[in-house]
Amino acid sequence: MKSFFSHSDILESVHRSYLSEWVKPLFPEPRHAIYGLEPKDLEYCKEQSEADAFLLPFNWNYYFEEGEVQDAMALIKEYQYWNKPIYTWAVGDYTLKIPIGEFILFRQSAYKSYRRKNEHACPVIIRDPLDYLNISEIKILPKEEKPKIGFCGLAESNWIDGSLRAGKTSMSKLINSISKPYLDLSTPISGTRIRRKVLKHLSSSNAIETDFQIRSSSGGQKINSNTYKQEFWKNMLESPYALCVRGTGNYSARFYEAMAMGRIPILVNTDCILPLDNEIDWKQHCIWVEVYELDNICDRINTFHRMLSNDDYEQLQIQNRKIWFDKMTFHGFFKSNMRKI
Repeated sequence: MKSFFSHSDILESVHRSYLSEWVKPLFPEPRHAIYGLEPKDLEYCKEQSEADAFLLPFNWNYYFEEGEVQDAMALIKEYQYWNKPIYTWAVGDYTLKIPIGEFILFRQSAYKSYRRKNEHACPVIIRDPLDYLNISEIKILPKEEKPKIGFCGLAESNWIDGSLRAGKTSMSKLINSISKPYLDLSTPISGTRIRRKVLKHLSSSNAIETDFQIRSSSGGQKINSNTYKQEFWKNMLESPYALCVRGTGNYSARFYEAMAMGRIPILVNTDCILPLDNEIDWKQHCIWVEVYELDNICDRINTFHRMLSNDDYEQLQIQNRKIWFDKMTFHGFFKSNMRKI
């Protein structure tokens, strides 16, 4: 794809986290290999007339934080002259009040009920866990009588913990409503209470085997980082099913980690949008449970588990890993979208 973006507008002093995703392999110098791309996959062209598509140089987070949203809209209007796709990104957990316009919007934290015509979910790009674990292929687990579910992460431990977190959330919303008026704070900003409810349901079921390691903080801040990572991946390596519930943002990074490990996600849907949902039937690759169906989650899991033959069970693990590698990596997601141009 020949892409154009306003190269002169990008200052090298700006942190790379603010660059639009498909600008990163091109600026400040080509670094395609790091992103799994060939130079021919993504090129920078100096003339707008030669472009197959246009890229907003920075993500929307930058334009909001720097007070330059109107500058971004002016660029988009300039690009519209050529009647080619215009790609933009919003990153992070919070929902931004992005203006309406004729451009494609990728973001991780989004809500299906508020979805725009040209809005799409983008995956959380992660390092291949097989590289981290120094193994050559996924560990395919045979089907057992009971479904085994793993979870290692943050969740409310009790109602007192939940009340404290709710108080912190309210205070955070109040502060952000003043300091960051561009954030949409009408939506929830935590999934820890949902996690606690789900974990309680699953732990109390005799028909389900669980391996839950509940953390009091996310990211392993209170324990050795390497130890945390090892325990996290060991938990997922030994459990065929992985519980995936939103965090601060309305998406689950664990969902992509589970797919990369060849596991079967149990996704609690909180009005989420998943990447490439117009071509991937995600309900064939995970156990999909609506947030209002949590009282029946154990039945849903056991029904799904019983319906799979031994061979289908193992093949699903292989297929999930393949979908992640082919479509949820940086190069896979990029190429999946380029086929549409």
